Amino acid sequence: MNMVDINGNKLKSKDLKGKVLVINYWFINCKPCRMEMPELNELVKEYKDSANVKFIGISLDDRASIKDFVKLSPFNYQLVADGQTAAHQYGITSYPTHAIIDGDGKVHFHTVSSPRQLFYWMRKTINELLEKQNQRPQI
Repeated sequence: MNMVDINGNKLKSKDLKGKVLVINYWFINCKPCRMEMPELNELVKEYKDSANVKFIGISLDDRASIKDFVKLSPFNYQLVADGQTAAHQYGITSYPTHAIIDGDGKVHFHTVSSPRQLFYWMRKTINELLEKQNQRPQI
């Protein structure tokens, strides 16, 4: 995964290796995507002190549209525009789609839309992966 966020910051695979990645595929006109953003922002806030968790929002919209949108509706993930290629590459066809990936690139959580227990399962997965990371011998 090598991408650039809406602010020009590069997201390189080598920099993300070893981190828990929380990825959200979304687009501006997706009502369920917009409805879950306040809770997703709370999730980001909960893990703000962990350098081992990275939140990435991959949008189908263009950079200018996203920048305008987040002025009125903040979304605290690191946002990537024009994500159609990434969505297509990973078979994403429904929105919102969430994935949580461990530091080795293995998907541990994946869901489409906003199930009732979404945030419980996201927290549980993130915490389990962080705990597992802390048990690994440091090299």
